[in-house]
This record gives sequence, structure tokens and C-alpha cells, in this order.
Amino acid sequence: MYKPKRSLLPFMSFYYNAEQRGIQMTIVGEPSLPMRPEFLTGMQEYLDQQQKAITVARAHLKNKDFDKVAEFKDEHNMRAVEGYGDPQGEKRYRERIAITLNKLYKLSSHTGYKADEILFTAGATGSLSALTQHITRDALVILPFPCHMWHHSPKMFPMDVSQHGFTAEKLDETIKEARNQHGNIHEIRLCDPHNPMGYATSREVWEKVAIILRRPENKNISITLDEAYAEVAFNGHVSLIEVAPDLKDRITIIRTIGKGFSATGYRVGIVAASKKRIQEIMDPNIHIYFKVAPEIQAGYTKVMEWYENHQQEHHQDMRDFYQSQVQKITERTEELGIAYPKKNHHPQIFYVLMDLSEFKGLSLTSKTKEILGTYNTSGVVETDVDVAAYLLAEKNIALFPLSYFYHDPDACVLRITCGQGMNLLNKVMDSVESVLQNIRQSNHSKKIISA
Repeated sequence: MYKPKRSLLPFMSFYYNAEQRGIQMTIVGEPSLPMRPEFLTGMQEYLDQQQKAITVARAHLKNKDFDKVAEFKDEHNMRAVEGYGDPQGEKRYRERIAITLNKLYKLSSHTGYKADEILFTAGATGSLSALTQHITRDALVILPFPCHMWHHSPKMFPMDVSQHGFTAEKLDETIKEARNQHGNIHEIRLCDPHNPMGYATSREVWEKVAIILRRPENKNISITLDEAYAEVAFNGHVSLIEVAPDLKDRITIIRTIGKGFSATGYRVGIVAASKKRIQEIMDPNIHIYFKVAPEIQAGYTKVMEWYENHQQEHHQDMRDFYQSQVQKITERTEELGIAYPKKNHHPQIFYVLMDLSEFKGLSLTSKTKEILGTYNTSGVVETDVDVAAYLLAEKNIALFPLSYFYHDPDACVLRITCGQGMNLLNKVMDSVESVLQNIRQSNHSKKIISA
């Protein structure tokens, strides 16, 4: 299992002011479909209520009727803004989110989620950070690899999904291997739909997975489902909890507004889990962010309620906007012979992967060396980070090295985000193709000379 040699931040710093510098940005997993207006509507409704309440409260203050000021503030929940509020999230929004999740996952009101099983967080990264800080250093976590760096845990056991995706058979095999090597397994952490591979788990696979997780020897394993891309999935999303509601007390669900509703900058998401689990991660969550602003909680609640009632319309938007771009870029990578995985891969979210191992051996230019610093001292392209730096320096394009997802850097696999429109994507792919043509032409010439 590969771990990144250095943090992503120094590498990302070369993309600051990218637009002014003309960099073709397809590196960051930012959605580009217009934001759902219901999110802003929910925020505005909250702010309008507060504005009216503040006007009345200020009038009481002007009349020096201080008791009425205090009573009025309590009545209109103004302390949620003026004070620290509830770090778990305002109860009224947690109640509404619980109802929405129960409808989405087809859970009954009796056995489904309650308000005290919901925690508002600073997006999926905030949720994952709080979960990871809670885990002890000796707790073994099974992770599908490659995986996002925020899924890291002190003690990880890899499950390779890079070629054939996530299957029940692979999970069963991995559980047995992990138990044989390390003993107890604390958690299985799954990202579905999967970032960066783009796999989405079917109902049939989840049914097989549930059988495995119900076995007596696996009954103490917790399951975390990172569903940050659930709303993006081109063909809709099926969750394990929908298939196996009896596992609810063992399941922790992460959802976020960022990807599916095009609001990554607002940093809001939720964790849905047992009351015990929520209380365990409350402390690290408070230290990370304390709480999400109540107007943002209101906006997220509003857009989730809209989504629950308009799922077909929403996922049609995802297909119309993103899937056509993904298909065209996938076809282009296949034509160029750089598709990853090589065959029959149909991403369900807006990422496509490329095998650029042919770049290995290219001489590093002075610009590339400036970007890489001491990362590479050999003078030639060796890893995916070298490839990304080379393309940034020489072609002004930005692709994401998959080694930051714990993938083998020597494989030179990079990710492209498909959402900025075909004009930009074609420019990026044309640049990649031009380098490949030069490499292949040079290799062909060398073969002729050596012959």
C-alpha cells in the first residue's frame, strides 16, 4: 500500500491564481452544474425570519423592556445565531433531515433515524476527519484502494478495487485476510459511488454484502458509508442501509451538499449514525469546526427535501450535463490507448482516469524541476506526480495524480474532472495527445535506428 510522500498542499500551491495564469483546470473535484436554488431559498427563509425577529427585539430594547427582549429571543431561537447554539445542529433541522433520510432509504418512522442520530458537519472532509480522530491507533479499518486521502486511518488494510470494482467476494476475501493477519476488525469504510474510480454498487451486490456482514464472526464490525457522490450518480444511488435496514445501528452514513448540489464552498454535510456513535464523534467535530452556521443548515435541509421529491429529475440533470462529457473523454482515452482500467469501465460520476505511464523517462524541463523541487532528483519522469508537474509546466494543464489516493505512483495514473465543458476538456486531451505523439514518434525512431 503506497502512502503519498508529501502532503498535497505544496503541489496544489502551483495552481493558485490558475485562471489568471491560463491554466486549464481539471484537477479539483469541483462540480460545475449550476447550484440548486433550493439551497439558497432555505438560507434566505431563515435569514428573513431572523431579520423580522431582530427588528422586534431591537424595538423592545429601545423601550428598555429587557425582559421582553430575553423572552422574544428564546421564542424565536435567536440564540442559535447570537450564541454558540447546538454544536450537533439545530434540532428542527436535524428532525427534518431525519425524516428526509428515512424516505430516501425507505426506513419506517419507528426504526428509522431520529434527530439525535444526525450531526451537521463541515462537509464530507469534516465528517471523515472527526471519524478518524475518534478511532484509536490500533483499530483496524478495511479501506477500498485507491481511496481519498481523507479516508486514511492509523491502521489500514487495503482492498484493491482498481480493476474490477467493489464486489461481495472481494470484501469476503479481504475480511478473512485482515482477520488472519491482524485479528479484530474495527470498521469497513466504503465510498459509494467511489472516488476516484467512479464505481457505483448495485442492489444485487449490496444484498450479497449484507449476508457477509450478518455472519456471527462479523457482527462487531462497524460500517461507514461515504455517500458524498450519491446525488451525482448518473443512474441514481442505492445504499446498503436501504437493502439491509437491520444493520442500521452498525452503519455510519456521510452525506454532503458539495458534489451533487454544486455548493462545495459552503462546507456542509451530515453524519447519520446511532446516538452512541454521534456522541463519540461530537468532541472531535467540535474541535474541527464547532458547528455549521444555522442558515446553512436550513439551506441544506431545504435542498435535501427537494431532492427526495425530485430524484428522477435531479439524476437526469446529472446524466445530461456530466455523463455526456464523461463518455466522450472515456472514448478519447480508449482511442489513445490510455484508458484506466483498460476495459469495460463506465464511470458513474464525473471523473475519468488515464494511464500515462508512457511519459516515464521524459527529461524534466527547468519549469518542471521548479515545480517538483526536491521531490524528484533523477532528472526524468518517474511517477504520476512528475507527469502532472510536466503537463502543468509544459502544457499549462492540471490533472490529479492518483498517488494522492494511495495508488502506486509508478503506475502514472491521473484523474481528470469532466464538467467544465468539452471545449476545455478537448484542449486538455489535445495537449496530452501531443505529448504522447512525440513520445511514440521518438520511440519509433529509436527502434528504427537500433534495427
